[in-house]
Amino acid sequence: MRISEFSRAARAYQKQSLVACFVPLSLALICILVYAPFQHKFESFLSSRFSGAAVDILTILPMAMPLVLAFASMIPLGRRIDRRAGVACPKCGKNLANHKAIVIASRNCPYCGEKVIQDET
Repeated sequence: MRISEFSRAARAYQKQSLVACFVPLSLALICILVYAPFQHKFESFLSSRFSGAAVDILTILPMAMPLVLAFASMIPLGRRIDRRAGVACPKCGKNLANHKAIVIASRNCPYCGEKVIQDET
């Protein structure tokens, strides 16, 4: 693999990783912002039906669930991107895109030391 090919693949991997983090968190934030104006009405509705701590938990739950789901979805999305767009070392199979500068400077895998990038000559 040449430096230009590696740089292109690592850049694509980094962009896809950024999107995989940004999209779920953005959706969670949108859900929270949509719920926020109705929080007090929902809390008063729940306080008429439940007591004490149950009201507090059920009031916070619509804000906590989108965040939990966002973080839970980022794990499989990250793994999927690692499999599809990650640049793996031919010898040890570890992802090299996160160590782009080291790989370009040394032309070797930072984990096993195997030559990964061929010289341009």
